[in-house]
Amino acid sequence: MPAPAPPPVAPAPAAPTEAERAAAARTTDEAAIRGVLAAYKSAYENLDAAAVRRVVRSLTAAQERSLSTQFRDYKSYVLQLQNVSIAVNGARATVRSRVARTAVPKAGRTLSTADDMSFEFQKEGDAWVITGLSGALSR
Repeated sequence: MPAPAPPPVAPAPAAPTEAERAAAARTTDEAAIRGVLAAYKSAYENLDAAAVRRVVRSLTAAQERSLSTQFRDYKSYVLQLQNVSIAVNGARATVRSRVARTAVPKAGRTLSTADDMSFEFQKEGDAWVITGLSGALSR
């Protein structure tokens, strides 16, 4: 009896196109930027001025101290990023978002605000960092 024929060899997958590589890089960059935004949100909600400064490279030491003083007066802080739009252009990106904040002070009334903000990002190596903020609550 003759030996069975070997199974057909599957063709090698085609190499990704330039457009596919660019789309994959954009998806990776956007995910990393969203991670930095999550760290920004977490830093505020944990009332941690040093953590804010780690993700916002443009924050000065004096601004960090001022933020730390403000945070000492709060019982809690909630920050929401709404309608987030990310535009990546090479090693730079701009994020536009509605930022809603609710601060509950240790004494006094709850403070709530919502404003449109822009976050400027720069890619440093494989990491993205916030290099600038603009809008009514740019701190």
